[in-house]
Formats: sequence, structure tokens, C-alpha cells
Amino acid sequence: MTTHSSARRKLPLSLIQRRLRVVAVYLGYLAMVLAWSFSEHPWRWMLVVPLGIITLLAFFDLLQPRRLGTSDGTDEELDERQVQIRNVGYLNAYRGLGGLATLYGLYYFIAGDTGWWLPTTENERTAFFWGIWGVAMSMPAAILAWTEPDVHPLGDD
Repeated sequence: MTTHSSARRKLPLSLIQRRLRVVAVYLGYLAMVLAWSFSEHPWRWMLVVPLGIITLLAFFDLLQPRRLGTSDGTDEELDERQVQIRNVGYLNAYRGLGGLATLYGLYYFIAGDTGWWLPTTENERTAFFWGIWGVAMSMPAAILAWTEPDVHPLGDD
């Protein structure tokens, strides 16, 4: 008797594979924005489109906790230890977001007086918005993917 494909479970990703996805999301987005912003050549599409595809694939893969093998999910799906790990990961993510928001507010306050760079063009504001949105959406999963140790398929550590 065979098992239906939807009932089969894939092995969770290893720690290295999860960390590669985190790096691909954040560095891929940064590289894509820099390639778009600082290149006026027509060939920039040949760089921006593949970077965008890789970044989006890594982003959506990062947001699938069952695929990653992290302690992310509803309380009913997790045991008490996993719930605590998830809650600590989310707490750290929101602390990080709060710190980033505070630093940005401080930078914005100082930049106006000192002439430092602020997003002024439409492209800069758009990239800034999507960057903030991406970090806010992915940081909890990224922290869990980065910090949780490998899970053995048989449950023996």
C-alpha cells in the first residue's frame, strides 16, 4: 500500500540550509535594491530579475515552518517546549524590530539637520517600504530558522 503524496512528510531542512535561506532573503534583497538603484544600464534587468526570483523563493520558503522544521505553528501543533521556543523567537524578533524602528527614528531625526541620506525618490521610498515589510514579515521565522538546532527525523538528539 502506498501513501498519498500529500500525507508523506519531507525531512526538515538542516541548520545550514535554513541559514542559507535567511542570508538569501536579506542579502538578496539588499543586492537587488543596490543593483536597481545604482545601475542605469539596460542590462540591470539581467541582474535584478534573477536576484528578485531567488529572494522571493527564499522568502516564501522561510515562511513555511513545516518545511523548515522549526518550532513555528499553532499551539495545538506544538508541544510545550516548542511553544516556549517559538514564543522566545517571536519576542526576540519584536525586540529587534523595536530596536530597528528606534534607530531609524533617531537617524531620521538627525539626518534632517545634518544632511545625511533619506529616501526621497519614488524608487528609494518603494524599496524602503518593501524592505521594512519583508523584515517585519520574516524576522520571527528567520530567528527561529537561524537559532534552532537540527532536528533528527527519529527524534533522538
